[in-house]
Amino acid sequence: MDNQQINYNYNCDEVKHVIFVKEIMERIPVDDQSMEYKQIVQLIEEYLSLKCQHSLVLDTIDVTTEKSLPIMYCKWCFTTFNT
Repeated sequence: MDNQQINYNYNCDEVKHVIFVKEIMERIPVDDQSMEYKQIVQLIEEYLSLKCQHSLVLDTIDVTTEKSLPIMYCKWCFTTFNT
């Protein structure tokens, strides 16, 4: 996470800690996660969707050596959005 001043619309420390927990939980591959684990990840994503004051970044990702796709994500919580 960036060490810049983060401007959240709720409790800054709470949101930062939830982002940290999300980063830890995403270390387990989805295929290895139990249903309960996936539910917790989903709750975290829903929480961040509501509480993080998203700062959106528009970027591209390489799909192949010849093809790239646009992607939009929050620079704080890394939630992705439709482009």
